[in-house]
Amino acid sequence: MNPRQPVVGAAGQDYVKAMLGSVPRPDRSASAAIREWASQQRLDVEPDNTLAVTLHCKFVPKRGWLAKIVQQMSLTEALLGNWQQSGYSKVAEQTAQLLLRGGTATVDLLGVLPELSLPHGRAPWAQAFSNGQVTIVDELPGSGLDHDIDVHTEFHGLFRQTAPMRYDASTYVQFDAATFQSFIWQLDFQGVFKRQLDDFWAHAASQYSVSACIAFLAACNRQALRGNLSEQGRSLAWRAAGVERWHHGASLSANGVDARLLNINGYPSSDILCLSDMRSRLTLLYLPGNAAPLHEFANPGAMRAWLARQCRDADKRAALLAHFRACDIPDRIGRSGLRRVLQGMGDFPPRQIILPATSVYRLARVWNPHTLINYKADTFSPRIEYNLFEAFTVAQRQRSQADADFLITRDSEVTKAAWRRYFYLTMNLAAPFLLVVPGLLPLAAVAGVAQFTVGLDQALHAKDPDQQLEGAEQAVFGLLNAAPGLARGVKATKALFGRRPIGFIKPVRLNGRTGYPLSPVSPPRWPGPAMTPYFQDLAVAGDQVATTLPGADSHVARCVTRRKAFGTGDELIGDAGNGPHPLYYDARQDSFVLKYPNGTRGAQHYVASADPLQSSISRLLPDTDPLREISPTSRSRTLRALGIDLQLPVDLDALGTAPGIPVPRQVLHIWLGDRMIAGDYLAALDNNVQALRNSDFTLKLYLSNANPQAFERNMTLLQPRIDRGLKVAVLEQQTFYHQFAASEYFDQYQAALEGNGGVASNFSSASDILRYRVLHSEGGIYLDIDDHLLVEPDATGQLRAKIDSVPLTTPLDGLLLRSPVCNAQLGMYTSYNTSMIGSRAGNPVLNAISDEILARYLTPEGQAFYKVPKPPRQNAAAFQAYTERLNRLTGPAVLNHVIDQRLPELYTFRQVADLANMHTLNYDALLDEAAQRRAELRLLPLEEVAMAGNAQGY
Repeated sequence: MNPRQPVVGAAGQDYVKAMLGSVPRPDRSASAAIREWASQQRLDVEPDNTLAVTLHCKFVPKRGWLAKIVQQMSLTEALLGNWQQSGYSKVAEQTAQLLLRGGTATVDLLGVLPELSLPHGRAPWAQAFSNGQVTIVDELPGSGLDHDIDVHTEFHGLFRQTAPMRYDASTYVQFDAATFQSFIWQLDFQGVFKRQLDDFWAHAASQYSVSACIAFLAACNRQALRGNLSEQGRSLAWRAAGVERWHHGASLSANGVDARLLNINGYPSSDILCLSDMRSRLTLLYLPGNAAPLHEFANPGAMRAWLARQCRDADKRAALLAHFRACDIPDRIGRSGLRRVLQGMGDFPPRQIILPATSVYRLARVWNPHTLINYKADTFSPRIEYNLFEAFTVAQRQRSQADADFLITRDSEVTKAAWRRYFYLTMNLAAPFLLVVPGLLPLAAVAGVAQFTVGLDQALHAKDPDQQLEGAEQAVFGLLNAAPGLARGVKATKALFGRRPIGFIKPVRLNGRTGYPLSPVSPPRWPGPAMTPYFQDLAVAGDQVATTLPGADSHVARCVTRRKAFGTGDELIGDAGNGPHPLYYDARQDSFVLKYPNGTRGAQHYVASADPLQSSISRLLPDTDPLREISPTSRSRTLRALGIDLQLPVDLDALGTAPGIPVPRQVLHIWLGDRMIAGDYLAALDNNVQALRNSDFTLKLYLSNANPQAFERNMTLLQPRIDRGLKVAVLEQQTFYHQFAASEYFDQYQAALEGNGGVASNFSSASDILRYRVLHSEGGIYLDIDDHLLVEPDATGQLRAKIDSVPLTTPLDGLLLRSPVCNAQLGMYTSYNTSMIGSRAGNPVLNAISDEILARYLTPEGQAFYKVPKPPRQNAAAFQAYTERLNRLTGPAVLNHVIDQRLPELYTFRQVADLANMHTLNYDALLDEAAQRRAELRLLPLEEVAMAGNAQGY
């Protein structure tokens, strides 16, 4: 694997930067305070555009006074810099002297002088500059016989910034220093900073949680690229983050993860995550703020021993302390603080336990890491059951507020220590994101607030994202990094999050390029699909190649390959003379151009044509023929060569205009099997009950009683929902079910439920079979139980289901669907999903789908499917093959096969959606995107009605 490959997408980096842009910034408060003070004084001073300048000055006979610019910074930077660590910035301290002693000053070897000495007497600086008596030079001449003695006067003054910069009376600032001195010492940022902190958490907690998950997954990717994360460790990390599941339940423990925030002697960390596999006891320790923050151990005991060894090093102890509340570090009355505890663990095991002290024996405390690390874990580090990074965010919020109370105290003056505390608090909020925003790396080492604030602005507004991402890939930082490599015999993972999109992805065009919008984390609650867009740049096309269609341009078919991707942009590959290379299709010129890794394009256009020397061979050659045909017909031939069946021009405004009749106003759910309705399913059901509370649509759940115990438990669970409007009907008591039981389709349904004595049951497949029979009998909107109905405010401001305001009409043989999507787990490329289907009762297309499912079941592959147990999700390759077979047998593949045969308008729009998934330039030469959107709203109204879930019940 390429270690220089990005570990996070540009969208992920931008999201984290946007979040960090709202962290509390006392420097901005200082700037605002100075600006307000200047306004009150009627002084034209803009803090960020007023420079505090240090000059070295020297009188030279025949040349007069010369001045060299030593350093300059904005007034805000200088003000902050005055309270840096002692000795860190002499310039800032001297600038503060200027502010506190007077408007002008000179500092020489003997001390402070108020005026500049000139050959003909003394004159104020402003007058000296105005009269041209001071000349700015690059270097001052030396003194002495050998000109090697540096004798000069130092001057500190304020100048308004200009371009080009001038140092004269027109830019020189004079003001009442005593008033400014009083203003400075009355500054009190305690209340301001705490209000900023509270406001940040009130408005940005959700973004902080998402950003923390992005950073965690980026760390997984970085260590996967460097070979120091095992496949088992990768799986544990992904399950902890919620982007991989071994079980349909949403809880972490249901997916085999014991997740906690680390505690030491009962002091909880705010951001160190301790993750253990509940079966194997494999343990990961996540220490954010390091280049390789994921440490992998065979068991929790090995993790504790490693942490104790790190405590032998004073610098590493200090690095560990930065992950805990400041108030927990010093000793308390009757209890040792973390500083002492870490030092004690570093000395474990003690060389001598009982030390003699005259005639009395004194017992030295034994700091046993196996006792102190995750001490009384259920009390001080309770297990995290659901969103790991929501818990992470809560801990960071509590820690930041506790640190603000402990470190920042109201004082009569702003002190050096106070500014350092503000810096410490802000950096602790930003530290978990060093991997994602590498521009923050220098800030982790700076000692001064001024440098930190300037650097933070630069990091968040970098102009070159590619360089920023490369910096993240290459930088090594932190004192607590995972060791390179893995133990002998341990298999390193090759999986990168984002390389293979999770969930159902809708191909769309954003800002003229193939992509997909950032989706909300909730609903659905599963973060896997929501995280995918932030890593889109890592996605790669699959191995499947688009099939050439009849009527294709044969030269294009031979020269250009379209590798299909799952909603992240199909890759066009062709050889323009220097080997296979990614391409863009330029629709306006009906030609191809090179596509570079950063997304930019080449200038040269290429066309596929016969080789001039060998007419039987096709090649991509530079486009030099001004008379070459470029027309809708030629573009149609090119698209067919790339596997897209469109006859251009397409009249998109004619799609979906046939008259129809409204479908019955009911939303139908199905629940089969012996499981409780829980997790994502129950959350979605609650959402839908609430959404339809004031709707004309009814919500009906067909609940199976084939397992009496499960039926009774579910009915008890559902009773409060029934009271709020949910209708529950016993599936097996319905008339349509009796008709279904007597039909030819029922044997397959029973096979799916019974699964060779229960070892190969697949309730998802049984539901696939049943939904078409329910719709054929009842009509309405079938909705998978993990799908979420959407709401919007009505004219009175009350939330109502969007289903009430969207026209849901269709001809007798029509279907109402959502837009085509891709799903890597199902091997599904740009296809209609079966999770939401609207139809009138008696629709013959539903019978055709049931017939096709039956025909596939009667094949040898279909007969074998319900006899072989479902492989565990841990066996990724076998589980992938299984879900792809499920898709072909009863899933979306069957629906799309019938649509292609019987519903030409839906077939055409699927081709349009497929085109949106291809890297195309000048898309408007093919289709009108506004007309495409209008056609989508008419043909596929369920896109506006509900959001697909991702419970992955298959």
